[in-house]
Amino acid sequence: MAILRVNIGPEGAEIHGRGRPAGSALARAARQSSGPIIVMVHGWNFEPGHSRHCPHRHIFGLGDTGVTSWPEGLGFDASAQSTGLCVAIGWHARCGLREAYCRAGEAGRMLASVIASLRLGSGGRPVHAIGHSLGVRVILAALPWLDAGDMGRIVALAGAEWRKTALEALATPAGRQAELINVTWRANAAFDLIFARALRHARPKTTQGLGRVDVGPDTGMGAGIAGGLGWAQNRVDLHLDAPGLQALLAARGMGLTLRRRALCHWAGYANPGAMALHREILRHPEEWPLSLLATRSPSPKMPGLGLLHPA
Repeated sequence: MAILRVNIGPEGAEIHGRGRPAGSALARAARQSSGPIIVMVHGWNFEPGHSRHCPHRHIFGLGDTGVTSWPEGLGFDASAQSTGLCVAIGWHARCGLREAYCRAGEAGRMLASVIASLRLGSGGRPVHAIGHSLGVRVILAALPWLDAGDMGRIVALAGAEWRKTALEALATPAGRQAELINVTWRANAAFDLIFARALRHARPKTTQGLGRVDVGPDTGMGAGIAGGLGWAQNRVDLHLDAPGLQALLAARGMGLTLRRRALCHWAGYANPGAMALHREILRHPEEWPLSLLATRSPSPKMPGLGLLHPA
């Protein structure tokens, strides 16, 4: 089975639609698989089992769902020929933004248990992850509960998290050995501002555990987390609007179409070519080093990109 569907919540991790604990199934699926193990985490407003907003029938679905399929975009399907293991994670995110932000932090601990179970059967393979919006917060919140080497690469699409909080997660034992690709784009700037305004109360007050890392002002991930060079240690800012990225993709026989929209929170996975890029970054990390991504996607001049300082 190339795809395993799991829901996480206060009760723990359960197999979607069956209500039974997922731990043994996760370890077994990892043991029986070969190739990369990739965990997918959705963002705000989804609810597992909901008639209209279930992520497993929406972005995590297969076939003609009317939306971009994350599993298919990452190279997974229901056939035995799919290499690797895809784990679709659902969490209870259909609520107010403030409550969803809190739930995402709590879901991180449950996600850590999922990743720990996968590692039991992984044969030493790290677990990679991709998340959108508050799903990025879930992934980062799992890092303090994991051991060094548990997490491989993280593709963060329009991450709805404060920069300091993200860097604190990357300063943990698991975080220091992970690699974070912070994916941003111009049309998400307004959503960064909404996040900042709505979650002023959650701005981190300290930088404990960061050592000498210069975290800069209280901004969100959309403003960048890798410093002026766009690449630092184990993290990189990947700007989809950067002309250099288009040139790199063209040289590798790939493409990325950014639709002309002033506002779009979903371009990081919905636009043609986006999921193919993430697939290559996660499946073939040796061919896409962070240094390469940084040099081909320097921060473009985008007024309003990233979180503005909320009053």
